Amino acid sequence: MLAVAPFAVAGLGWLFQRAGLKRDGRRYPPQGLLLSRRGRYLHVHQQGRGQPAIVFEAGLAASSLSWARVQPLVAEHCSTTSYDRAGLGWSTPLYSQPSLAQMLDDLHAVAAWAGGGEPVVLVGHSFGALLLLAYTQRFPQQVAGLVLVEPVSLLAWSECSAADQYRLQVGATLSRRGAWLAEFGVVRAALALLLHGGQRWSRQIGRQAAGRGAATLERLTGEISNLPRELWPVVAAQWSRPHSFHAMASTLEALPACAVDAGSPALPVELPVAVLSATSATPEELRERDGWLAGLVEAEHRVLEGTGHWLHLQRPDEVAEAIRWCAERAKMRA
Repeated sequence: MLAVAPFAVAGLGWLFQRAGLKRDGRRYPPQGLLLSRRGRYLHVHQQGRGQPAIVFEAGLAASSLSWARVQPLVAEHCSTTSYDRAGLGWSTPLYSQPSLAQMLDDLHAVAAWAGGGEPVVLVGHSFGALLLLAYTQRFPQQVAGLVLVEPVSLLAWSECSAADQYRLQVGATLSRRGAWLAEFGVVRAALALLLHGGQRWSRQIGRQAAGRGAATLERLTGEISNLPRELWPVVAAQWSRPHSFHAMASTLEALPACAVDAGSPALPVELPVAVLSATSATPEELRERDGWLAGLVEAEHRVLEGTGHWLHLQRPDEVAEAIRWCAERAKMRA
């Protein structure tokens, strides 16, 4: 009997997960529309009206929901569009290793849809800012302005040290372990307990089931807590699906190649660019970001005191203000 018990528990977890997926589909339908992209779909969420159009690009493992505190503020003045990269949020998975070219092609399709063919102001956080820098070099005529929120270092990741390579590989391995845990309902159970006030039991489940992977679960719960409370169940549902973890693992593995392919940014001199940095940014990161702005006519770099990497969730008003600054200057250039 004891030999059978683990299989019985796994079977119950699998059934629990299947039932949860069906329930999530009913409770949390896409907030926006699904754009067809060569046999798969990208979820886009549009709010507001007016030019120039604003397009939001989320961080490495984040979805359109990560802009939930900023997008409504900007939508009071402009048309805004956030979207989910392949495998994240409500977008369908990409069943191959992601590349910079593929991600830029998807962003190009979203920007063309959002802006009606006109140049757009791009706003990106962390890894999303890397994509925007590369996109601006590839499609300079389609970019009306840039707002880079806590961008990753192109220098650090393009010249990736052995220690950083190891960190990425561990992160990818733990993400795939998270996918396995999600398949058998462990992630769903841990997040459900967290949402209902059972933080201690949630951590205990993660530690017992995931080992070193428990840190990944705790990081996810920490990020969820930064979002508006009404979105907690939605994000928990999204991170209860295995393909979200697979998307995170694949992007972690692709990060150094993406940084190399992005090259050294050579931004158009007249392009309005705003960079927002957290207090936690290193001196090297701040110098690199200042270097991107050297020689630009309309550029500003602000460090928001008392903030961490997710500063757009901590200071949405100030991020929205930077976007409005950029949009106003884009209008004057049009």
